[in-house]
Amino acid sequence: MKGTSNYKVGMEESDFLKIHPEAVISNLEGTQKTYRVVRDERFYLLATFEDERLIKLEEKELPPYWNKKTAPKEDQEQ
Repeated sequence: MKGTSNYKVGMEESDFLKIHPEAVISNLEGTQKTYRVVRDERFYLLATFEDERLIKLEEKELPPYWNKKTAPKEDQEQ
């Protein structure tokens, strides 16, 4: 996956989607659109655009159960 150094505030949404065709919309709020891109097994990116321009980029850690086939079962939770 390409590093975050490829991004800059103001980049076009279409350019971001060319780099990350696997991006999925995570949130639509007013004039803002946020895409989620799973970076690797531990991290994902949230890229927020307003008027088709990047205004915010966040890297977050995935919950431990994200990549498992099933969520934890009730009897396994403590």
